[in-house]
Amino acid sequence: MELCATICNRSLNIQEQCAVKASLVEIKLNEKFKSTRFWGKIFGVQNDYLIIEATTVSHQIVRKYFFSIDGGLRFAQLPIVEPWMKAKCMQIASLFTGVASYVYPDTVQENEANDAPDQAPEQEQADEQDQAQAADDDGDEPPNSKLELSELDRLAWTVNKISDECHIVPTSSVLLTSSKIMQANKNFVGLSRNDAAKLCNYFHFRTPRSPCAVSQYRKSAAMNDTSFLDAITDDLPNGCWALKAKQCGRKIDIYNLLWSGFQFKYNVGETQFVQAYFGDGIRRNDLVFMI
Repeated sequence: MELCATICNRSLNIQEQCAVKASLVEIKLNEKFKSTRFWGKIFGVQNDYLIIEATTVSHQIVRKYFFSIDGGLRFAQLPIVEPWMKAKCMQIASLFTGVASYVYPDTVQENEANDAPDQAPEQEQADEQDQAQAADDDGDEPPNSKLELSELDRLAWTVNKISDECHIVPTSSVLLTSSKIMQANKNFVGLSRNDAAKLCNYFHFRTPRSPCAVSQYRKSAAMNDTSFLDAITDDLPNGCWALKAKQCGRKIDIYNLLWSGFQFKYNVGETQFVQAYFGDGIRRNDLVFMI
């Protein structure tokens, strides 16, 4: 459904739709995931990145992401996000170049070097000797503190961050069984017009993490529970989600203002919904000063 949808006034062309549709089936069969979907498109200076998401839901929600820079003809898996990437990615506010092998300058270490007081040569030499001696005592090589951030690493972090903060589902559309397995609720018949127009009836589709949701998830007596996910109304800053009703409330559009380009589309009374991201992959961290 995401392939043909118009998200934030943008969509895939016919060639991209055909290429991505074939890749969705191929990835689902090769990776043995329960479902695959078109995640969205991140715009770059030289090339754009098309993203496919493969998902398996059981006790946890497991996702893999695949990217293409040739219009969807070939997809490759994005690397795993590591903790050290966050600080480096948060420092970058420029557009993606569209070149996966591009390496970003280390602005974090440059800022630390500029802020640190100058050391005497004797002190620097002594520190180097101490580090070398510690490495010899341990019998290991000293850790590489100068990890380089490639655009592929930044792309992987950005896609995971957007999914974590933006991927949502209507209330009661996902349930938790007595064996703590998450699955689609077959009895979900859609939201009424009044319920669909309220942000409190939409939840993050991720493993629960808020204290209230975790407590509900861990309840031993929980059976076919539908209130175990994180509510989007608890997100900070307040007002980062915007809901717009159209056609007398029959069509609902939800936007995440932190990630300009994300849109969730839902038709009242239906069990299916569409969401995707078409944007530059830059988080609006200054939103708190604008609302």
